[in-house]
Amino acid sequence: MGHAFFMILFIYGIGILYVIALTVSSVVLIVKTLKNKAAKKVATCVIALLLFGTVHVLFSASHYTDLRYNDWLIVGHNIDFVEKIYGPAERRPGWAYYEIGYYDYWMDLAPDGTVESVSYSCGPWG
Repeated sequence: MGHAFFMILFIYGIGILYVIALTVSSVVLIVKTLKNKAAKKVATCVIALLLFGTVHVLFSASHYTDLRYNDWLIVGHNIDFVEKIYGPAERRPGWAYYEIGYYDYWMDLAPDGTVESVSYSCGPWG
């Protein structure tokens, strides 16, 4: 429950705040532009919000399974490379995992040790 709530709060909560701030800034920029007033500060704010939103979307997409682990970095790489970055993982034939509490971060391994997929659950069986 805690992990799911935190992921929803992070991904959707910040996303909603971003959309609200971008909408307000865009409206203010349009109003100031129509009134022929200097709109440099508002335009800078809109650009900063667009950059922040882009970073947020990329971070949320690359850390989709768990905010502690970059899924894009892990999938497709050898488990030895992953362990150099995140520390030693518990290994079993065909999979490895990092303990995070009741739910763990699971990595399905190919026979050569390459991570094929990741999941966040009670185990590779569910």
